[in-house]
Amino acid sequence: MRKHLIILVMTMAWLLALGVPASLALPNLVTNGGFENGSFAGWTHSGNSGATVVESTVLHDGNFAAALGPVGSNGTLSQVLNTIVGDTYQISFWFLEPKSDKFNPFHRSAPAANLFTASFEGEHLLTRRNTRNTSPAWIEYVYEITATSTTSLLEFSFRDDPGYEYLDEVSVCDLTPPPPPAPAPVPEPGSMLLLGSGVLALAVYTKRRRER
Repeated sequence: MRKHLIILVMTMAWLLALGVPASLALPNLVTNGGFENGSFAGWTHSGNSGATVVESTVLHDGNFAAALGPVGSNGTLSQVLNTIVGDTYQISFWFLEPKSDKFNPFHRSAPAANLFTASFEGEHLLTRRNTRNTSPAWIEYVYEITATSTTSLLEFSFRDDPGYEYLDEVSVCDLTPPPPPAPAPVPEPGSMLLLGSGVLALAVYTKRRRER
């Protein structure tokens, strides 16, 4: 146990020395958060499921990312995570907004419609609505939320009529250290005396058997 603790402390120190957030060394509660299964395995996909795929062309890291482009109404991706009441959780993900589009191709006189929202345990985290970047770039969003329930819903809602938005590397980590193990109970003096008497009696019995 002590050896494992030393290795953990050394690993965390090494990550901090490299400038890597300590939370990255913590277990990720999200299943298939980077979509590296090449699918939405582990996620509940509901709402408008059109034009929502896992692809390998536009991604932040690894081999896959989620391309989100339902038209006319929202789609959602969600997971229910087991959480500990009172623990602080770090929610992080990488999001790529679509390139600037002047018009909605389905209604040429209307502005392009796109939406992306994120929430955790019912608490709103992010809304991006009808935003367009002329120079698209991946942006990491990081939040900290204290859990108030033993289960917490992580949910993304999205729509992009003209094109696609992209989501990658979704992570939820428990930042609260586990409580220290309870100390081993110290035997009461009476118990120690009884144990000592038993050991002494066993020793005497063994000695007499050898002398026969």
